[in-house]
Parts: sequence; C-alpha cells; structure tokens
Amino acid sequence: MITKSQHTIKRWKRHLDIRSRNVLAAIIAISCSLGPSANQAAPFVLSIDGQEATDTATGLIWRRCVEGMTWNGSTCSKAANFYTHEQALQRAATEASLSQTAWRLPNVKELETLLVESPQNASVVDSTVFPNMPTDIFWTSTPYAIDGNGVWFVDFSLGVVAAALRSNINYVRLVR
Repeated sequence: MITKSQHTIKRWKRHLDIRSRNVLAAIIAISCSLGPSANQAAPFVLSIDGQEATDTATGLIWRRCVEGMTWNGSTCSKAANFYTHEQALQRAATEASLSQTAWRLPNVKELETLLVESPQNASVVDSTVFPNMPTDIFWTSTPYAIDGNGVWFVDFSLGVVAAALRSNINYVRLVR
C-alpha cells in the first residue's frame, strides 16, 4: 500500500521530470531557431597567404598542405610524399630550419583534433581548410610506449588512432 507521502513524492517527481523535459525541449528549440551564435568563433582562421590555418580552439597553426604538396594560391597541388617516421622527423627539422619557424610533427592528441564527423559518420578532415588531403595515415610524434619501434598515427580514412612501426611509410602534416 502506497502512503500519502510516497504518492506525493511520486507525483512531484513526475512533475519535475515533465518540467525538466519541457525546459530542455524549449532550450533546444530556441537554440535551433537562433542557429549558431553570430559571435561564435570559426574553427579555423586562414593566414593571409592561405598556406596556414590557425585552430581557434587550440591555438595550433597547421600547414594546410600535406608535405610534398604545395599551395598554389587556391588549393594544395602536386602529390603528397610518404615518409618513414625518421624521415618525417627530419623533414620537420629541415622545414623548421629553412623557414626559421618552429614546424614539428604533431603529437597524437593534436593531430586527432583535426578529425571531424561527416554526414556519413566517417571521420574525415575539413576539406575546405585542408584541401586535397589524402584520407590516409599520418605520423605523430608520440611514441608507442609498449614497443620502442612503434609510433602513434591518425588514420583519416577510418577516423582511428593506432600505432605502427617506425619503418612504415605514412604522410606528414606539420604544426607549430
């Protein structure tokens, strides 16, 4: 047998649940009708020459073209190069030295921030920010702790993070 106080508690709880759902629905409806905030920052700000993209959330500055490709004023052209991990580290060091800019391989958490959800639920990269990017595996600077011969990578075709042997060949995207 339910007491009067238990009945009151159940009725009050049901009332709170209904009110909470209504408030949440109203918030969602208002948010959807207003759309994105006018002062909401864009995820990336492009450099004046178009060769770099600054992530407004992390402050990281990315080269828009994969190593081996070149910026032609409107997109990335030519073929991207493959590198072993050692070659990738050397490429970053060479680019940093030549440009007097602190280019480097991103760590796994940094590179993973470039993954975005597509309508097909496949993780890819924003092609307006990173045009003609191969959807494939990219090196990071993060070593694989279990095996000294391994390094973490991000696979932009599957949207996964995993490890590979340093002797494998993969693509490189530089960051500073």
